[in-house]
Amino acid sequence: MSVFVSSGAFGSVRTVDELLPLCREQGVKRVELASGLGANAESLAALGATDSDDFSFLLHNYFPAPDLPFVLNLADRDEPNRLRSIEFCRSALQLSAGIGAPFYSVHAGFVATLRPEDLGKPERQNFTVSESDYSEGMERFTESVEELDRTASRLGIRLLLENNVDGVGSPERSHLLLVSGEDITLFFANNSFESVGLLMDVAHLAVSATHRGFSATKALEDSGPWVEALHLSDNDGSRDTNECCTDGSWFWEPLTQSINPGIPAVLEAYRLSATQIDEQVALIESRLSFTSATYR
Repeated sequence: MSVFVSSGAFGSVRTVDELLPLCREQGVKRVELASGLGANAESLAALGATDSDDFSFLLHNYFPAPDLPFVLNLADRDEPNRLRSIEFCRSALQLSAGIGAPFYSVHAGFVATLRPEDLGKPERQNFTVSESDYSEGMERFTESVEELDRTASRLGIRLLLENNVDGVGSPERSHLLLVSGEDITLFFANNSFESVGLLMDVAHLAVSATHRGFSATKALEDSGPWVEALHLSDNDGSRDTNECCTDGSWFWEPLTQSINPGIPAVLEAYRLSATQIDEQVALIESRLSFTSATYR
């Protein structure tokens, strides 16, 4: 299929209205609208009316960012927030279908109840949960996904769950769901979904492998049957820093051996110049055998 560019690649843009002129200027027509990006009713309506510009969009996680922030968590023990998260995702699925996107992607849930300011800060999430808490959280998460699976099936699109990143690691049970290849395999093997798959974030997997002590390569192999899209960036294994991919990045060969080469890939390196975007997409195309200029 295609190579998309995350809105994060364009630096500090905060809204769709700021983003689209930059995309037009740089000739980038396949765009993932990522977490935290704002959009008013008019700009959302315009997403489905950009055919003349040949835009294609993907919606990811916490988009469009609501006016009143909350933590999107499909496994939350806070039931009102879990239900709010389901409704947010249901609306995102409906918007995705309305603009012709093949899927909507969302982060896997986590057992804990977090505050918006805790997100993206592993040091604020350095705690463990009991086995019973984890099991109950997985039950809540599964119930949420089942509800959204029905919505996605009715709309004729896919719901993709993104693997969480564990930047702390602990010998005890973590509050994060779908982190390792074993987590992913157990979840999908134990459930029968009609319209649910996996968005594999290789950068998340590298950090989690470092802190949990598993093989990222084997995790890719184990997760392969369920991977339907990719998030691509690199890091040193200690933190998820959304750096550029390189020709020597660890994941190229495992990906070519484990996944369908036709699935969409999203460049998720952040704060790039126009030249860097061109170079990164060309690298992805060459290493994963995409056709040329598929992001334009």
